Amino acid sequence: MRIRFVAADSLGVRSMATYVEAGGYKVFIDPGVALGPWRYGLPPHPIEREAMEEAWSRIVDLAEGSDIIILTHYHFDHFSPRRDVDRVFGGKVLYMKDPDNNINPSQIRRSHFLLHRLREEGVDVDINVCDGVEVDLGGLYIRFSRPVKHGPDDRLGFVVMVYLEYGGSSFLYTSDIESYVDEDVSMFIRSVDPELIYVDGPLTYLGDRVPSEVIDYSGFSLAGLLRSLDNLSRVVIDHHLLRDRDYHVWLNKYLFRVMESIDVVSVAEFMGVKLNQLEAYRDILYSEHPVDRDG
Repeated sequence: MRIRFVAADSLGVRSMATYVEAGGYKVFIDPGVALGPWRYGLPPHPIEREAMEEAWSRIVDLAEGSDIIILTHYHFDHFSPRRDVDRVFGGKVLYMKDPDNNINPSQIRRSHFLLHRLREEGVDVDINVCDGVEVDLGGLYIRFSRPVKHGPDDRLGFVVMVYLEYGGSSFLYTSDIESYVDEDVSMFIRSVDPELIYVDGPLTYLGDRVPSEVIDYSGFSLAGLLRSLDNLSRVVIDHHLLRDRDYHVWLNKYLFRVMESIDVVSVAEFMGVKLNQLEAYRDILYSEHPVDRDG
């Protein structure tokens, strides 16, 4: 199984775009990218916008050659209903989070806008609702969780987690659970017991806007779950957590000290490239690369 992390917060953009090749199939999970609209009272810097366009180009190129597209939920850093829909979705089998059930109002609107755009553009796509579904492709096995909460409550809606298994290798993509391990999340992850897990991390970058008990619970619950898995050998943690320039504080407190034999890395570290937390350092970007915001 070949796994490629196409775009991520440690690579300069909001994304968990992940491409997998296994069993003769090419699978793209959440082909989307976005930027934080405001950070430190500042809009995205031109350097961030350039990084987003470069990431989108990579996403479209890989999605165009894929066989299967998976959408775990409908936040714009995980999918795009506005750009290149024919190249991303045309001729593909699409497994998508149920657009009508276990979903909040904003994601209902976004998911149906995507379906409208696909019809409007005449895109030939085989659409399948994936909540709780198992797919056996003659060697490549894909299992989708039932909807789980996007964090500690359902205000941000629900996501589906994605498990892939091929040739003795296994990979779990948690999507946006914010590292918050409730019973539904725990039961699914324990049942698949992956070799590699990609998890999104808590919203520490929001500071006091997220109660400390939520941050604590996400850390303790995730660490406890990971320690209990038999097959796990590596954890990739990125996305929300890497929007915090001090993300290592959370990792040191909850994961590094307890994960003795398991490698815990960001996407950038997994790929062996330099961390590029552009959003987390947006204020410094503006300081080092001034922009005439008055035109």
